[in-house]
Amino acid sequence: QLWHYGLTAENAFMCGFFYLCKPNSAVTTLYERYWEGMSDPDVLKIGIQVRLGDWVFSSDQAPDVSKLLASAANHLDCAQKIEKVYALPGQRVIWYFMSDSLDLSKAVQQKYGSKVLTETKFRPGHVDCRLSKNNPHACDTSEVNLALQHALGQIMTFSKADYHVYSRHSGFGRVGAWLSGKHDNLFEIGESTQCDPMKPAMPSKSAHQWSRI
Repeated sequence: QLWHYGLTAENAFMCGFFYLCKPNSAVTTLYERYWEGMSDPDVLKIGIQVRLGDWVFSSDQAPDVSKLLASAANHLDCAQKIEKVYALPGQRVIWYFMSDSLDLSKAVQQKYGSKVLTETKFRPGHVDCRLSKNNPHACDTSEVNLALQHALGQIMTFSKADYHVYSRHSGFGRVGAWLSGKHDNLFEIGESTQCDPMKPAMPSKSAHQWSRI
Protein backbone atom coordinates (compact mmCIF):
# COMPACT_ATOMS: atom_id res chain seq x y z
CA GLN A 1 0.00 0.00 0.00
CA LEU A 2 2.88 2.39 0.75
CA TRP A 3 4.29 1.75 -2.71
CA HIS A 4 0.87 2.61 -4.14
CA TYR A 5 1.14 6.08 -2.55
CA GLY A 6 4.66 6.57 -3.88
CA LEU A 7 6.55 5.95 -0.64
CA THR A 8 9.90 4.27 -1.27
CA ALA A 9 13.02 3.56 0.76
CA GLU A 10 14.65 6.60 -0.85
CA ASN A 11 11.94 9.15 -0.08
CA ALA A 12 10.42 7.82 3.16
CA PHE A 13 12.77 9.87 5.35
CA MET A 14 12.07 13.06 3.39
CA CYS A 15 8.31 12.55 3.51
CA GLY A 16 8.33 11.81 7.24
CA PHE A 17 10.54 14.80 8.02
CA PHE A 18 8.41 17.32 6.16
CA TYR A 19 5.23 15.84 7.62
CA LEU A 20 6.57 16.51 11.11
CA CYS A 21 8.61 19.66 10.57
CA LYS A 22 8.41 22.87 8.58
CA PRO A 23 10.21 26.20 9.05
CA ASN A 24 8.43 28.79 11.16
CA SER A 25 8.56 32.54 10.59
CA ALA A 26 11.79 32.89 12.57
CA VAL A 27 13.60 30.43 10.28
CA THR A 28 12.08 31.99 7.17
CA THR A 29 13.21 35.46 8.23
CA LEU A 30 16.79 34.23 8.62
CA TYR A 31 17.07 32.15 5.46
CA GLU A 32 14.56 33.17 2.81
CA ARG A 33 17.21 35.45 1.28
CA TYR A 34 18.98 32.28 0.14
CA TRP A 35 15.94 30.46 -1.16
CA GLU A 36 15.22 32.44 -4.32
CA GLY A 37 18.55 31.58 -5.93
CA MET A 38 18.52 28.06 -4.51
CA SER A 39 15.07 27.46 -6.01
CA ASP A 40 15.91 28.74 -9.50
CA PRO A 41 15.73 25.80 -11.97
CA ASP A 42 18.06 27.59 -14.38
CA VAL A 43 20.89 27.69 -11.83
CA LEU A 44 23.24 24.78 -11.11
CA LYS A 45 23.25 24.51 -7.33
CA ILE A 46 25.90 22.55 -5.45
CA GLY A 47 25.61 22.12 -1.70
CA ILE A 48 28.84 21.64 0.25
CA GLN A 49 28.97 20.71 3.93
CA VAL A 50 32.19 20.25 5.90
CA ARG A 51 32.24 18.88 9.43
CA LEU A 52 35.46 19.62 11.26
CA GLY A 53 34.32 18.14 14.57
CA ASP A 54 33.02 19.08 17.99
CA TRP A 55 36.37 20.63 18.95
CA VAL A 56 35.34 23.81 17.12
CA PHE A 57 32.72 24.43 19.80
CA SER A 58 35.27 24.50 22.60
CA SER A 59 38.22 26.26 20.96
CA ASP A 60 38.92 29.94 21.68
CA GLN A 61 42.12 30.09 19.65
CA ALA A 62 42.34 32.05 16.42
CA PRO A 63 42.19 29.53 13.55
CA ASP A 64 44.84 28.98 10.92
CA VAL A 65 42.88 29.79 7.76
CA SER A 66 45.21 27.80 5.50
CA LYS A 67 44.68 24.68 7.64
CA LEU A 68 40.92 25.20 7.62
CA LEU A 69 40.87 25.39 3.83
CA ALA A 70 43.10 22.33 3.60
CA SER A 71 40.60 20.38 5.70
CA ALA A 72 37.91 21.22 3.15
CA ALA A 73 40.08 20.59 0.08
CA ASN A 74 38.47 17.27 -0.89
CA HIS A 75 34.96 18.73 -0.61
CA LEU A 76 35.81 21.81 -2.66
CA ASP A 77 37.66 19.78 -5.27
CA CYS A 78 34.60 17.54 -5.63
CA ALA A 79 32.34 20.56 -6.09
CA GLN A 80 34.63 21.87 -8.81
CA LYS A 81 34.53 18.52 -10.60
CA ILE A 82 30.74 18.41 -10.44
CA GLU A 83 30.52 21.95 -11.77
CA LYS A 84 32.88 21.13 -14.63
CA VAL A 85 30.83 18.10 -15.68
CA TYR A 86 27.28 19.38 -15.22
CA ALA A 87 27.35 23.16 -15.72
CA LEU A 88 26.09 24.29 -19.11
CA PRO A 89 27.97 27.01 -21.03
CA GLY A 90 27.10 30.37 -19.48
CA GLN A 91 25.00 28.82 -16.73
CA ARG A 92 25.01 30.50 -13.34
CA VAL A 93 26.44 28.30 -10.59
CA ILE A 94 25.80 28.62 -6.85
CA TRP A 95 27.74 26.86 -4.14
CA TYR A 96 25.83 26.77 -0.87
CA PHE A 97 28.42 26.14 1.82
CA MET A 98 27.84 25.21 5.44
CA SER A 99 30.16 24.07 8.19
CA ASP A 100 30.43 23.83 11.95
CA SER A 101 33.23 26.40 11.61
CA LEU A 102 32.21 30.00 10.93
CA ASP A 103 35.84 30.83 10.14
CA LEU A 104 35.93 28.17 7.44
CA SER A 105 32.70 29.47 5.89
CA LYS A 106 34.19 32.97 5.72
CA ALA A 107 37.43 31.65 4.23
CA VAL A 108 35.62 29.70 1.50
CA GLN A 109 33.54 32.69 0.51
CA GLN A 110 36.60 34.92 0.42
CA LYS A 111 38.49 32.44 -1.77
CA TYR A 112 35.74 31.51 -4.24
CA GLY A 113 33.84 34.77 -4.37
CA SER A 114 30.25 35.66 -5.11
CA LYS A 115 29.13 32.21 -6.26
CA VAL A 116 29.40 31.06 -2.64
CA LEU A 117 26.33 31.51 -0.46
CA THR A 118 27.03 30.94 3.21
CA GLU A 119 26.23 32.24 6.67
CA THR A 120 29.04 34.58 7.76
CA LYS A 121 27.66 36.12 10.96
CA PHE A 122 26.19 33.40 13.16
CA ARG A 123 28.71 31.17 14.92
CA PRO A 124 27.25 27.64 15.03
CA GLY A 125 26.65 25.93 18.33
CA HIS A 126 26.23 22.27 19.15
CA VAL A 127 22.68 20.96 19.47
CA ASP A 128 23.79 19.79 22.91
CA CYS A 129 24.47 23.26 24.29
CA ARG A 130 26.75 21.89 27.00
CA LEU A 131 29.33 21.10 24.32
CA SER A 132 29.48 24.72 23.11
CA LYS A 133 32.12 25.61 25.67
CA ASN A 134 33.32 28.68 23.78
CA ASN A 135 29.94 30.34 24.38
CA PRO A 136 29.11 30.81 28.09
CA HIS A 137 25.51 31.63 27.18
CA ALA A 138 24.98 28.64 24.88
CA CYS A 139 22.35 27.07 27.13
CA ASP A 140 20.29 30.24 27.51
CA THR A 141 16.84 29.72 26.00
CA SER A 142 17.33 32.48 23.43
CA GLU A 143 20.66 31.00 22.30
CA VAL A 144 19.26 27.48 22.04
CA ASN A 145 16.31 28.73 20.00
CA LEU A 146 18.59 30.69 17.67
CA ALA A 147 20.88 27.70 17.20
CA LEU A 148 17.92 25.48 16.25
CA GLN A 149 16.56 28.11 13.86
CA HIS A 150 19.89 28.33 12.07
CA ALA A 151 20.27 24.54 12.02
CA LEU A 152 16.88 24.03 10.38
CA GLY A 153 17.41 26.97 8.03
CA GLN A 154 20.74 25.62 6.85
CA ILE A 155 19.41 22.09 6.38
CA MET A 156 16.45 23.42 4.38
CA THR A 157 18.70 25.60 2.21
CA PHE A 158 21.18 22.77 1.67
CA SER A 159 18.34 20.47 0.60
CA LYS A 160 17.52 22.80 -2.32
CA ALA A 161 20.84 22.04 -4.05
CA ASP A 162 21.01 19.79 -7.12
CA TYR A 163 24.10 17.95 -5.87
CA HIS A 164 25.29 17.46 -2.31
CA VAL A 165 28.91 17.13 -1.23
CA TYR A 166 29.18 16.42 2.48
CA SER A 167 31.35 14.85 5.16
CA ARG A 168 30.74 11.13 5.39
CA HIS A 169 30.87 11.26 9.20
CA SER A 170 28.26 14.02 9.45
CA GLY A 171 24.61 13.36 10.12
CA PHE A 172 23.84 17.05 9.62
CA GLY A 173 24.96 17.13 6.00
CA ARG A 174 23.40 13.78 5.20
CA VAL A 175 19.99 14.84 6.53
CA GLY A 176 19.97 17.90 4.27
CA ALA A 177 20.99 15.85 1.25
CA TRP A 178 18.31 13.21 1.88
CA LEU A 179 15.64 15.91 2.18
CA SER A 180 16.24 17.02 -1.39
CA GLY A 181 14.21 14.32 -3.12
CA LYS A 182 16.91 14.22 -5.81
CA HIS A 183 18.55 11.20 -7.44
CA ASP A 184 22.25 10.59 -8.09
CA ASN A 185 23.07 13.60 -5.91
CA LEU A 186 25.01 12.17 -2.95
CA PHE A 187 28.78 12.65 -2.74
CA GLU A 188 30.19 11.55 0.60
CA ILE A 189 33.68 12.79 1.41
CA GLY A 190 36.16 11.06 3.70
CA GLU A 191 39.85 11.66 4.34
CA SER A 192 40.96 9.70 1.27
CA THR A 193 37.87 10.05 -0.94
CA GLN A 194 38.40 10.32 -4.68
CA CYS A 195 35.33 12.14 -5.97
CA ASP A 196 33.92 11.03 -9.31
CA PRO A 197 30.97 13.16 -10.50
CA MET A 198 29.75 10.18 -12.50
CA LYS A 199 29.67 7.87 -9.46
CA PRO A 200 27.50 9.29 -6.67
CA ALA A 201 27.00 7.35 -3.46
CA MET A 202 24.20 4.81 -3.47
CA PRO A 203 21.35 5.67 -1.06
CA SER A 204 21.38 2.12 0.28
CA LYS A 205 25.00 2.60 1.37
CA SER A 206 24.60 6.17 2.59
CA ALA A 207 21.63 5.18 4.76
CA HIS A 208 23.80 3.05 7.05
CA GLN A 209 26.22 5.86 7.88
CA TRP A 210 26.08 7.95 11.07
CA SER A 211 22.56 9.40 11.09
CA ARG A 212 21.06 5.98 10.37
CA ILE A 213 18.53 7.18 7.82
